[in-house]
Amino acid sequence: MRRFKMSRSSAMAALVAAAVLGSPFEGNLLGVGAAPVAAQSESRQARELDKLFADLKQAPTQEAADKIVGRIWDIWLRSGRDDTDVMMSRVVANTAGQHYGLALMLLDEVIEIAPEFAEAWNKRAALRYRMGQFPSAVEDIETALKLEPRHFGALAIKSAILADMSKWQDALTAYRAALAINPHLTSRHKVLPELERLAAQAR
Repeated sequence: MRRFKMSRSSAMAALVAAAVLGSPFEGNLLGVGAAPVAAQSESRQARELDKLFADLKQAPTQEAADKIVGRIWDIWLRSGRDDTDVMMSRVVANTAGQHYGLALMLLDEVIEIAPEFAEAWNKRAALRYRMGQFPSAVEDIETALKLEPRHFGALAIKSAILADMSKWQDALTAYRAALAINPHLTSRHKVLPELERLAAQAR
């Protein structure tokens, strides 16, 4: 029974995390279309994010929502520093090549240089999740959410970790929080009802 439960937990966690860890927008870390964003002031970026999040909730189609989400990631993935942006591109390359140890070292350095950079904390959380370092991943997620409370990606990863731990109600709460910010999360039609079912069974 325990073996089945762990298998179910892992499968559910993988489904929750797939949209974030395999997001096409993650490729923007390599610098695609990011130069105009890097030139913006923090206040201008904040105003643009406010508008984008408002537009996201009103997006009429998945395609329209994806474009808005892409722009949000473009902003999130820019630290405002050339050195850390270059390091983040190396993080992506090493993560893609499954060189997780090197990617983690780079993220540690980015966070030391720019501790206010929410996306560095989120990326380290996602990497630590891949590496099975759940407690450390949760700590990084909480820091990312303090810096950017609207980070639906961090909330989705948090949900995945909690699902992997069979904490179904907590996983459901985190996923609903992510959906409240981004109602167009990939796989939501599969993930939400399954988490609701598992949370109900666990009561």
